[in-house]
Amino acid sequence: MALPPQQRSAEIRRLVASEAEAFLGRRFGTIRTLKLKHLKPNLLLLRLLRDVHRLDTPDAIVRYMVDGFLHSGEETAYGWLVDLFLPPLFGASTPPEREDPYKWEGYKEMDKEAIRPNPATGEVRRHMISLKSGPFTINDTMAHRMAANVTDMQRFGDEPVVYGVTYGRRDQLSNKPSIVKGDFPDDRVAILVGRELWNWLAQYEGAHLDIFNGIADGEKNFLKKKGFSLFDVVVAKKIELTLEFIKEFKIKPDDDVWQRLTETGF
Repeated sequence: MALPPQQRSAEIRRLVASEAEAFLGRRFGTIRTLKLKHLKPNLLLLRLLRDVHRLDTPDAIVRYMVDGFLHSGEETAYGWLVDLFLPPLFGASTPPEREDPYKWEGYKEMDKEAIRPNPATGEVRRHMISLKSGPFTINDTMAHRMAANVTDMQRFGDEPVVYGVTYGRRDQLSNKPSIVKGDFPDDRVAILVGRELWNWLAQYEGAHLDIFNGIADGEKNFLKKKGFSLFDVVVAKKIELTLEFIKEFKIKPDDDVWQRLTETGF
């Protein structure tokens, strides 16, 4: 973090590109090894959703299942990315209290720590950071549980808390961050959203652009090294799994798919 802003910007973009390329590499591995059994076809649910998604052919059914499987995995993978990979590139780290069996309970809602100017006062000090992937991440129960934890931290501890939302705008926030903040002033519990969070962590304006552009660089690097797009890999995998689905359930070209599934799927 001692580098001048321009050099820091270039370095962060390079590091984000490396992580983005690795992320796409992991997705490639997941897609390449995907089998029908991993999709866990729920025939009753699929039949219930037939008209919603026009699931009238084997390829339509498989497309729906693959898209759902990948989307769910990608949401989880993004959560890991913003927790384990992105913040350390900006100098944030896991609080040692999270590894302490006696102190863990008090810090369980805190994902990272960083020594930065306080968002309200400018005083440089240690901050606890609770990261949320987006404006709509937590529900009411989670918000009240976190609020209780933050209240205890402010009552018995000294570190300010930053509730950090990795993307979005303030006007998109639900009421959940305000539940967590409670009546604490901004110098004790601050809410930083999207560019506010990344600018604060990076300590220069436009840090979110380096994340965006770094992701684009990582995508280009992946395509250059592999020579094909992940979209093409997904298309090929859907064709492969459609053939597997047809074989598994003994579906013939002129079959009514759902009639056949009542015979071979139960």
